[in-house]
Amino acid sequence: MTQPRKRTEIIRFPLLQSYHFSTDVLLWGLYLIALIFMILRIASRISIRERLKADDYFAFSSFALLSVGTAIHTAAVSPYIDGFNIAQNNPNFKSTVAENPALREDAIAVFRYSFATLIIFWLTVWCVKFSMLFFIRPIMVPIPVYLEGWYIVFGFTVMNLIGCFIIQFFGCLPFGLNFSFKNDNCVSGNSTEPGKLYGTTALDTLSDMMIVILPTRHLFELPATKKQKAGLVVIFALGWIIIAFSLVRAIHATTAGNNILGPINQRWLAIWSHVECVVAVTVVCLPPIWVGYRKRWRRVHESSMS
Repeated sequence: MTQPRKRTEIIRFPLLQSYHFSTDVLLWGLYLIALIFMILRIASRISIRERLKADDYFAFSSFALLSVGTAIHTAAVSPYIDGFNIAQNNPNFKSTVAENPALREDAIAVFRYSFATLIIFWLTVWCVKFSMLFFIRPIMVPIPVYLEGWYIVFGFTVMNLIGCFIIQFFGCLPFGLNFSFKNDNCVSGNSTEPGKLYGTTALDTLSDMMIVILPTRHLFELPATKKQKAGLVVIFALGWIIIAFSLVRAIHATTAGNNILGPINQRWLAIWSHVECVVAVTVVCLPPIWVGYRKRWRRVHESSMS
């Protein structure tokens, strides 16, 4: 009679348990910030009694995707800790993985979680981009040249999203190597993962820059006071914050990697991806909140004058 396979015991040190708790607190604490701003966005729409528009639906979609991504990030923490703990105490990690089914399951789970969260990450940030584009579209419509520019940026943004998916799905072939420990594959050894990360980050950053730059000049031509124009410029310039976090995400994830678990530190990639998503969802809520506040204040002011 064959003996049942024994799962190797994984010792959880207090420090790692503390890391698990702190990571969960960080993930859900940031998520709470995005939730608060999304509620404020909804409240601004209700206060001015306007129907939902395309930019609202894209913003709500980005928050829904952020919710799913947060849950997956949370589920990935435990297997990552198990794998990292064993890797730190074994000079030959690959052979240990081959001999330890439990560890191999944890490692493959981390790779699958990471792949899934990257897909959700791109969908989240691109929903934010589309929300911003449809938010600024009404001020572009009266001027044909600006409207043409909007269509160009919109098409370029769509193509960039397709490019990110192509890089993610076809950057490592056969596809199964994305979840394997074989030599010289996409996870360990001579990996192409950093190239994929930098390539998708470049597409992400470029589309963000075009969206931020597109309405800047037109904002100065709007029939508004200098204070109102300055406020709009500041709000749209917040897109540069998203760009900054995108660059930090790519640079830090690779510089913190190059270890026994691969050329990219999956922990920091997950954290910075989550941070960028939260920042993006927060930023996309600010313009409607500001516009809603201005319209609400104007209505109250007009009613008091009458």
